[in-house]
Amino acid sequence: MIGRVAWIASLGAIALVATFAQLDRSARFAPQLAASVPAPFRGFAAEQLARQAVLAGDAEASMREARALLRARPMPAEHLALLARANLLAGDGDVALAALQAAAARGWREPFAQRAMAEAALESGDVEIAGQRIAALRSTQAIDREELAELERRLDALRALR
Repeated sequence: MIGRVAWIASLGAIALVATFAQLDRSARFAPQLAASVPAPFRGFAAEQLARQAVLAGDAEASMREARALLRARPMPAEHLALLARANLLAGDGDVALAALQAAAARGWREPFAQRAMAEAALESGDVEIAGQRIAALRSTQAIDREELAELERRLDALRALR
């Protein structure tokens, strides 16, 4: 009898964990589900919550969510870019710049960081870095053609000055 109860309880626990894991996975494509995922199961939901807080312009919530996201998943460049945006909202430009530089170095597919670093390289006159960042933007097709063409024109003008 006790064995049967333990078996049913463990099946129920497995079903609950599987449900929360699936809910977290679904939050990746349905951001409105992110708030319903319990904190220990947040992976994709944590990213959505951080993104929603940044878009809402809530500095405190965006910092809290971005830090929680980085504690859970520190490697993706997208998470560092979210931390940079949250720090910009909070008014901490130095930390935002450091997070942005780390995001750009870590992931060439993250368009926000690559665009910002391309702009910074163009402003400082660093042709090599600007070219690398623009190439990353071109390969991912993350920004529209007009913006990319403008960055390339600025890079060509910078190269002509050298």
